Amino acid sequence: MAFVILALLVLLVAAVTYGVFFLIFKLIWVIAGKSRNKWPLLLAGAATVLLFLAAIASIWMGVNTYVKPLMGLANKVQNNTQIVSGNHPYKDAKYGFTMNLFGGTEVSDWAGKDSGFLLGIDTNAGPMGKALQAANRGDEGPFSVFGVVSWKAEEAPQEEIDELLETLQINQSAQFKLTHEPELVAENTVYLAGIGTSNTGRSAPVYMTVASQQGRNFLVVGMAFGPEAYAQQLQQEVRSFRLPGVPPAPVEIPYILPLELGQSLSPAH
Repeated sequence: MAFVILALLVLLVAAVTYGVFFLIFKLIWVIAGKSRNKWPLLLAGAATVLLFLAAIASIWMGVNTYVKPLMGLANKVQNNTQIVSGNHPYKDAKYGFTMNLFGGTEVSDWAGKDSGFLLGIDTNAGPMGKALQAANRGDEGPFSVFGVVSWKAEEAPQEEIDELLETLQINQSAQFKLTHEPELVAENTVYLAGIGTSNTGRSAPVYMTVASQQGRNFLVVGMAFGPEAYAQQLQQEVRSFRLPGVPPAPVEIPYILPLELGQSLSPAH
C-alpha cells in the first residue's frame, strides 16, 4: 500500500512538473508567433526527464557521501549480541589521530568530503539493555555516542582553537551550558565539558575535545546516558583524542561494565 501511494505521489509530481514546463515553453512559443503544440510538448517532456534524472543523481551522490559511510556502523550496532569488555586503541586511517575506545565502541567511515564527520557508538547498548530487562532492572541500557568533525583550518592552530572555544562560550543556552573550563591535555588539544538538556528536561553530560594541526581542525563531541561510571568511560574516550604525531593517551580508567550489573573488568584482553 505504501509503495502504491509513493508511486502515485511521484506520478503526481511528474505531471505537475510536466505541466509547468509545458506552460513555460508554450508561452515562449506564442511569443515567437508559433501556434502548434508539438515542440512545447516535446521540450516539456525532455525537461521533465532531465530534471528527474538530475534529482536522482543528486540523491544518489548524497546517499553515497553521507549515508553509505554510516551503514557499516549501523549494521554493527544491530548485530552485536555480546557485551564487549576492555579498552582498545583506535588510529584513524584517513587523518592519523588516535583515541582509546571503550567496551563495544565502533567507529564509522568518514562521511562528507573535505569537511567531514564520523560517528562512534557503543554497540554494547543492545545486549546490556536486554540483560537489564532480563534481570527486571529496567528496559533501557546505557548508551553513548560521539562524533568527530574535521574541516580545513585557515589560521594557526592556537588561533583556530581560540576562535572555536569563543564560539562555544557565546552559544551557551538553556539547552547547552559549559561546566568545565578549557583544559590543555596535549599539544594543540583542549578538553572541555558541559551539560545538554532536551526540551523535555532530560539532561546528559557532553564532553568535547578541540584540536588543530597542519591546516586541519578537529572537534570531538560525545554524549552519554547511564550511570556516572559509564559516563566516565566516554569522558576518558573523548579526552584521549590525540593529533597525528602526538603519543597516544594512556588508559586512565579500566573498563567498567556499566549499569547495576556492577562488575569491574580489567583493560582489554
